[in-house]
Amino acid sequence: MLDKFQDCLFENDLSVLIISGSPTQEDLQAAWDKIYVQYCQLSQDSSYNEVFETIKEINDLRAKIYLIDGIIVYLQLSYSKELIDILNVFALRCTIKQEDTGAVLADKLNTVLGRAKKWNLKLKQKQGDLEKLRTKSTGKLDRNYFDDQLFEISKFNGYHIKASDITVSQFCRSLNKIVEHYQREEFKNKTR
Repeated sequence: MLDKFQDCLFENDLSVLIISGSPTQEDLQAAWDKIYVQYCQLSQDSSYNEVFETIKEINDLRAKIYLIDGIIVYLQLSYSKELIDILNVFALRCTIKQEDTGAVLADKLNTVLGRAKKWNLKLKQKQGDLEKLRTKSTGKLDRNYFDDQLFEISKFNGYHIKASDITVSQFCRSLNKIVEHYQREEFKNKTR
């Protein structure tokens, strides 16, 4: 609903996205990123492509980090040539041998983790970039903007609509429909 979208957008309160269970902050952030991209697309915001690409890069980095963390945990317990090959495909230069144990194994795994740390740094940078894009994109937006637009939608439809009664998709489509309506009216008036 639009009211929850605004809570996420203006207060960064992602807890309003929880439907059930106990999602992690990362899960909530991923859900919010997806919702925000859809909003940019529906609202025909010019920053859509840049936001989409940045979120795609963030998700790619998160997947790599998650995969590498899982592989490191597994390699602490058991040797796997296939998993070492995956680390090497990611250019992490893993030199673990089947006979490595104890401190030698720990040192080699820490070296791999050190090389993978670049992804954590890049992830933080991309998250900062995304926040800047959002700030730039939403700099002109505030709750009053949404209230004013809801008033216009209500006036156009002939009945009152509250933020808690309309989805973000319906909100954007209604605004686009109103704009199209007035553009058609303006075109008709010019051709008369």
